[in-house]
Amino acid sequence: SLSLSVFAQDNAPLLVDNADLLTDNQESELLSKLERIRKEYDMDVVVVTTDDLDGETPRNYADDFYDFNGYSEDGVFLLVSMEDSGWYISTSGFGITAVTDAGRKYMADQFTDDLSKENCCDAFITYADFCDDFIERAKDGDPFDVDDLPKEDFNYVSSLLISLLIGLIVALIVTGTMKGKLKTVRFQTEAANYVKNGSMQV
Repeated sequence: SLSLSVFAQDNAPLLVDNADLLTDNQESELLSKLERIRKEYDMDVVVVTTDDLDGETPRNYADDFYDFNGYSEDGVFLLVSMEDSGWYISTSGFGITAVTDAGRKYMADQFTDDLSKENCCDAFITYADFCDDFIERAKDGDPFDVDDLPKEDFNYVSSLLISLLIGLIVALIVTGTMKGKLKTVRFQTEAANYVKNGSMQV
């Protein structure tokens, strides 16, 4: 796995997997995405995992790691700690503008479920993708915030099932109404019942 000796563009490391949560292929995939963000926006989006917080809180550990390891003034930093199953997102410089408190909470809601299921690569990719979206929007002068967060992904399977259920309910209501309007018809099988008394002579 990657250690502090792995650098992107001869700068501070964008991925430090000290807890060894990722395979080599996963590390390469994630690092490629983080490097692209750094190159495109001149900002550091970082992922660090650790087994030991050295007696610090996740927040203090994340802030100190970012401040003392040569990162850009502008950045977003995700720490995942296996020591206390905790995580923290730290922001610096323009990262504070791009990823507001509301944005940080929203972002975390999207990836913490994967973290809890140990789908760490998916969680980190989701984090990186949201950082990319948030930074791009902030660079355009309109950062995401409380009343303007990205829409949830639309679940087409769920929507199809809901549509089918609504259609079934409407169909039942319509057929029930039509059935209620039908008049009862009595079937009579004997011909004598249709002949007027005294009208038939043999």
